[in-house]
Amino acid sequence: MIALPIQVVRYVMLGEQESHPRSVFGKQFWRYFGLCLAIGFGSIVVGALIVAVGFSVTHSFNGYLGKTGLQLFVWSVIAICVVTFIAIRFSLLFCHVGIGRAIRWRASWRDTRGHFWRIVVSHMLTLAPLEVFLIALFAILRAWFSTGDRSTSLYPIAIVVSLFSSVGMVVGATCACWLYRRFARALLENP
Repeated sequence: MIALPIQVVRYVMLGEQESHPRSVFGKQFWRYFGLCLAIGFGSIVVGALIVAVGFSVTHSFNGYLGKTGLQLFVWSVIAICVVTFIAIRFSLLFCHVGIGRAIRWRASWRDTRGHFWRIVVSHMLTLAPLEVFLIALFAILRAWFSTGDRSTSLYPIAIVVSLFSSVGMVVGATCACWLYRRFARALLENP
């Protein structure tokens, strides 16, 4: 599935001539895959460190700051917020790498400075019609299959989820290209 956003980015950013199918698993794919792994593993490490350090500090107060479950929940929410902030700040790198350019962490961080909420709201509003349609479709499928055998109702739901995840990737990648064109300055200075 990771090849789909790369092809969308290449088609939107470079045009039809540069997005031929024979280059699907080329150098850009592996660089994009490496970027996904780096941000994914980095997010896991940062999130785990925030939860572990925060929980160990607050747990040392012997219950003065609430129960153990509440402390873990609060530190997990804080970790999710921090990791999301960092991932959004590096979000321009996906288009940059998808069109065949080098990974430039600092340039992406500089380009997204002051644009965090614009990026988040742009993605949310772009995907909102798809999400509303998907929720309505799930409600209809649930009502339709609620009278029958529950095991047979999972197959149509799985098909719908797989189709809409592909559509969501295409729409999200297109939105990311628009944001890249709008905000990427330092990334484009020295390709």
